[in-house]
Amino acid sequence: MKPRRLIWKLYPSFVFISLASLIAVTLIACLSFRSFYYHQKELDLSARAHLVKEQFLNLINEKQYLEIQNLSKRSGKGSLTRLTVLLPSGQVLGDSEKDPSEMDNHKNRPEIQAVFENKKQGIAIRYSHTLKEELMYFALPLISEHKIQGVLRVAIPLTGVQNALWRIYYRVFVGFLILLILVASVSWMISRKLSRPLEMMKRQAEHIAEGDFSKKISLHPSAPQESFDLANAMNKITGQLTQRMEEILKAKNEQEAVFSSISEGIIAIDRNEKIIHFNQAACKILSIQGTGNKSLGIEEQIRNHALQQFINFSLNNDGPCEKELELQNGETRLLHIQSSPLLDSKGEQLGIVLVIQDLTKIRTLENHRREFVANVSHELRTPLTSIQGFSETLLNPTVSDANERDEFLKIIHDHASRLGAIIDDLLSLSEIEKESSKEIEMTEAFLKPPIESAISLCQTKAKEGHTRFHLNCPEEIRIKMNAALLEQALVNLLVNSIKYGKDGGEIQVSVKTRDSVVIISVTDQGIGIAQEHLPRLFERFYRVDKARSRTLGGTGLGLSIVKHIAQAHHGKVDVQSTVGKGSTFSMILPV
Repeated sequence: MKPRRLIWKLYPSFVFISLASLIAVTLIACLSFRSFYYHQKELDLSARAHLVKEQFLNLINEKQYLEIQNLSKRSGKGSLTRLTVLLPSGQVLGDSEKDPSEMDNHKNRPEIQAVFENKKQGIAIRYSHTLKEELMYFALPLISEHKIQGVLRVAIPLTGVQNALWRIYYRVFVGFLILLILVASVSWMISRKLSRPLEMMKRQAEHIAEGDFSKKISLHPSAPQESFDLANAMNKITGQLTQRMEEILKAKNEQEAVFSSISEGIIAIDRNEKIIHFNQAACKILSIQGTGNKSLGIEEQIRNHALQQFINFSLNNDGPCEKELELQNGETRLLHIQSSPLLDSKGEQLGIVLVIQDLTKIRTLENHRREFVANVSHELRTPLTSIQGFSETLLNPTVSDANERDEFLKIIHDHASRLGAIIDDLLSLSEIEKESSKEIEMTEAFLKPPIESAISLCQTKAKEGHTRFHLNCPEEIRIKMNAALLEQALVNLLVNSIKYGKDGGEIQVSVKTRDSVVIISVTDQGIGIAQEHLPRLFERFYRVDKARSRTLGGTGLGLSIVKHIAQAHHGKVDVQSTVGKGSTFSMILPV
């Protein structure tokens, strides 16, 4: 039995499933429309019956049977509805379409029987021999004193409803035909789209198939033709080639993953100093452009005499070597390099493997730590020495002059206050750094209020030096910030400008926007700062004039706190100064 093509298996299935679904949806829609229209007519009949129910009940109670017939004709004519009123015995008292005396007993009518069975409304759809057409009947019991006194029946012909339903059925059928054509077209397109890739895979597999392979693919006879063709093609690329390719790809992927995940630079060099392999970390550490060129020698990629000497030494040495050296390539890098022999499966040396670790940041941090410890020790030693010396003097019984003792106590108090200020600033700096590492809490708000608050806090100190503040900040500027930290940074800048500014001078506080940043600048008219001091001005405990700074009560940490607050806001600081004319300190924050 010759298998059928895949497309002739898919297409009929799609069409059959779609056709069955369309038929089911069409039937459900038609039945739903019919049920909906009939239900609406039932509600309409119920409403009409309840409108005249009380009138007929009163007439039955009063036994005005003639008036019942008259009311039936009037009500039926006005509402285009057939009304029938009958007693519990089934005798017709009034009918809007026929003389009650000529009508037979109606107690056996389905809608009437339903009323007497459950003392509720009865509904029936049946052919009327009186009107010669199909009607919907709705019967309603007329109850008085918990007893059925009569039955009111209303009826309307269903000719209009059935005509409306036939129009709907026609439209649904037309839609069904259109959807059927559309579904058949789409099914054909999908079937072609599913079968064509398999044909292409078959042709491609036949092109790349080579060699003799033992494993075969066996398919069931009922499988489509394309599957047999593809199986015949794929049988040619199984076995030994598949196994070898998987092993090669697996080894390559594992090697690439290992090398890529290592943060240290790794370079494999043969005995001719040609690069065999290197990872991305090595390119970054040694500043090799792009991904490097493995056909070039190491000396053509990295021009460093010390590194070349180390490589030559390692190639001529059978054991591992290590060394620290500086690499000048745009910037100074301190590298720790280890080399190990690169051996083949026979144990012969093919070259060396270099493992390069960048120690630049580590050594920089160590230097900063040593400088910080030295600076802290120096800053704390001065007030502690003074406190210790003057306290020992006070303990000397020969010091009896009260004025002299008061002066010594004032000196001790000043140095203790300075010691406390240094410790407070250190704690503030530590807290800011801790907050920066875990992202400080910031809210979007207007920038002017915290600036005004900082100026207000510095007014007392400014009046002592007869200094005036001038603020230029647009009202509408809003940024995302931590108002308390920003106010602290501005207070530090303002206090710094008051200390080193000119007595009776003016301090300008200006805010302006540029591109996507806000620049907050504090400008004084003081003595200025020499250019060689500007790069280190925001370092901890760095002072331009140490003697004057201590005299003015500075701790050497104020500007460092400003820098860390700016960095916590994802911004930076800047300073511009001219000796003898003044300085401008700026915080540049993102909008």
